[in-house]
Amino acid sequence: MAGTGTLLGKYREIIVAVGLFLLFDLTVLGLNIYTSLQVSSDAVSINLAGRQRMLSQRMTKSVLELDADARAGTSLSAAQQELQLSLQLFDSTLRGFRQGGAVTGGAGDQAQLKAVDSASGRALLQQAEQIWQPLMPLLQPLASGQPSPMQIGQAAQQLRAHNATLLELMNDLTSSLEQDARNRARMLWLAQGVAVVLALSNFALIVFRFVRRLRDNDRQIEAAKQETDEILSTVQEGLFLLDSQYLIGNQVSASLPKVMGRRIASGMNFLDLLQNMVPQREFEAARDYLELLFGDRVKEALVRELNPLATVEVRDIDARYGVKARYLSLQFSRVTGAEGGKPTHLLVTVQDISEVEQLRVDLQQAKQNARAEVEVLLDLLKLNPQTLAGFINQARSSLHEINRLLRDVSGDYRPLIDKVFRQVHALKGDAAAIRFHLFEQLAHDFEDNLQALREKGEINGDDLLSLLPQLEECFSRIQQVEDMSNRMGAAPMAQRQPQDEISEWLESLQQLAARIAKGQNKKVALHTKLESLPQLPESSRVLLRELTIQLLRNAVTHGIEPMEERLLHAKPDTGHVRIELRQLGAGQFEFEVSDDGRGIVPAHIRSELERSGRYSSAALAAMDDREVVMKIFEPGFSTASSAGIDAGRGVGMDLVKERVSRLGGQLKLASRPNEFTSFALRFAAPGGEA
Repeated sequence: MAGTGTLLGKYREIIVAVGLFLLFDLTVLGLNIYTSLQVSSDAVSINLAGRQRMLSQRMTKSVLELDADARAGTSLSAAQQELQLSLQLFDSTLRGFRQGGAVTGGAGDQAQLKAVDSASGRALLQQAEQIWQPLMPLLQPLASGQPSPMQIGQAAQQLRAHNATLLELMNDLTSSLEQDARNRARMLWLAQGVAVVLALSNFALIVFRFVRRLRDNDRQIEAAKQETDEILSTVQEGLFLLDSQYLIGNQVSASLPKVMGRRIASGMNFLDLLQNMVPQREFEAARDYLELLFGDRVKEALVRELNPLATVEVRDIDARYGVKARYLSLQFSRVTGAEGGKPTHLLVTVQDISEVEQLRVDLQQAKQNARAEVEVLLDLLKLNPQTLAGFINQARSSLHEINRLLRDVSGDYRPLIDKVFRQVHALKGDAAAIRFHLFEQLAHDFEDNLQALREKGEINGDDLLSLLPQLEECFSRIQQVEDMSNRMGAAPMAQRQPQDEISEWLESLQQLAARIAKGQNKKVALHTKLESLPQLPESSRVLLRELTIQLLRNAVTHGIEPMEERLLHAKPDTGHVRIELRQLGAGQFEFEVSDDGRGIVPAHIRSELERSGRYSSAALAAMDDREVVMKIFEPGFSTASSAGIDAGRGVGMDLVKERVSRLGGQLKLASRPNEFTSFALRFAAPGGEA
């Protein structure tokens, strides 16, 4: 018991500090959970307040349609059904804002609405009630039965009189709820910030005390080990004296050979030993540092931080594992004569810090993973759940295809690299289209590795193994995204209508075009006409989406000129890209992506083909302009001066060619320098008639 009390007393500071650190971490976690709940609740309230604005207009429209139908003598059922639904939703939601409770949500599901508690919000609700209560009895008889023209006229008159006021009140209510949500978010973020600062401060205190204690212990151990040979035979660190000729002294610690990973003998030249252990750059820095320590012109304390061997990687030859990497720390202390003066020896302490370094690497990796999770979470909050689910399914399918290609490879590896490149590039395009930045960067890094293999002279099976860690990372991230989405409580939603899918796709294309244009100092207007898209089967829509993303990126990156260049050619500073899908007949479609940019210049392509070494001057001279232009579809060829996140890999047009082939279509390319470029594709939908 006494020993336990002494131990607790000795480490009480550390235990308390660690306990506080855990407390702060739990506090931040709790605040995160509470913030998520608040954000979800506020989002429901704001969405339903916005719906109230729409419902007020729908009621007015329904009454006016009733009036018109009654005058025309036509059936009132459609307008009555619309009015009844609008009345029920508006009244129940208004009551929910006042009292709280379950109401019908935007998707027809049950949503829990909390009562408005702010003074401004309650005042707005009271004004709305004063208008709504007299209106409700006038509107209810119109929702069923056969209302008289007088009833319809009275209701229409009252709605006209109060419609603008009711709309303004619902607008003000939405603004009030948004302001309340922002105020609550600020308070929660402030609390989180304070908790994080306290946790980091406490962590810094822990590190400071640990480092200070470690240094104190090292000095005590080094002083004690110099006294007798008996202590030298028991210490775990490598200890030896180094003279001014860099020769190892007669006495060394028994553990030194093990720590150094080499045979150590007295009289051995330390510099010769060191030169075989560390890279030449570190060796030269260490030699200069030792010269400083043996000199008497500088103080030891001033140069201690300059020690190049404080943490150094060494490579040992292990009979079982080949070359084995370890990390050592070599510390040097001056030993002077009895009366001080110039140093006579250096006391060298050698420690194997491989585990410590590995812990540091693991900690760094943990921090990177934490940052990645935050980035994933931020991306998830922006995405529609069904859009996310579609991306996850498509990404997992692409990754499985890459895994199959790598597993079943045989013979020439270069065509395999091109196939994998296409899959990864399509995946990056999908991620860019939905603004999933983390996965877009992950795919871009994958492409870096593929590009390095593509540029390598000879590829063998071992080279392909370098792709497996990145493939595993992609699988891991996809699983992480799915798990985080599930933890966020994303409930399954009703099947999207094709029109909804088109709207989301068009929005993603607009965002992609704007993002690429902004990064390249361009102004781009995107025009789309894709009403025929629902006529295509799902498989064709997926291929067409990937095709569109690549052609759009190509148009904005290569086609549309920077604003200054367009003005020099007497063009508007804004470039225009058009995407259109036309149905020509039963099962026949034409898809076109065009831009009013710089066009395709055959002479420029010839120059790039020759510069890249793909074709000789003689071979290019034998080709006509059409043959030269078609070379843009070759894998690995790009006219971009450098590779970036959106272009320069020479994969986009190769992917276009492959997707066109899978659609079974014919691609027609038309271009005029400084005027336009057009890619037109004709194809038949599966099951359609030729």
